[in-house]
Amino acid sequence: MSGFHVDPGFEGHLLFSVYNAGPSIITLSEGSAYFPIWFAELDQHQDYKGSHEKQTKIPDEPVEALSQGELASPNVLSKRIEETKNLKTKIEWVVLVILTLVSGLTIKIWTDAQDLKNAVEYGYQKKSNEIVADSTIEALSNNISSLNRKVDSLVAITKPNKVQKKQK
Repeated sequence: MSGFHVDPGFEGHLLFSVYNAGPSIITLSEGSAYFPIWFAELDQHQDYKGSHEKQTKIPDEPVEALSQGELASPNVLSKRIEETKNLKTKIEWVVLVILTLVSGLTIKIWTDAQDLKNAVEYGYQKKSNEIVADSTIEALSNNISSLNRKVDSLVAITKPNKVQKKQK
């Protein structure tokens, strides 16, 4: 605990600020004795020249300053650091999960693209083979038709001769 000093000649209510610099929470109860004060006798009269002369209440400025936000004691700062570490760990896990998902999706898309490419090439090759087979079949069919016509014409030429030979 640090010292507490009151200027000679001061009259009024004392305002003593307390800051917990330790790691544990300390609860203060109203009306309990916490701070010792020693009085010294002066050998002559002293006039107080400070800004808190005849102070009868707590000034608004310190109360407003306290209401602006939480005071950061080492205990509070330690908790914030721990929460930040926990948050950082959680963020790292989320980033790791996202990177894993993105990597997995990238591999899946690449694999699917390769499968699609292979399927298209296989389908193209099959269709090419079908076209070749169909054109070969059509050419053979045309040859067969042509040969059939030739055979029919030969048959037609040779039939009348057979009929003529039978009549003789």
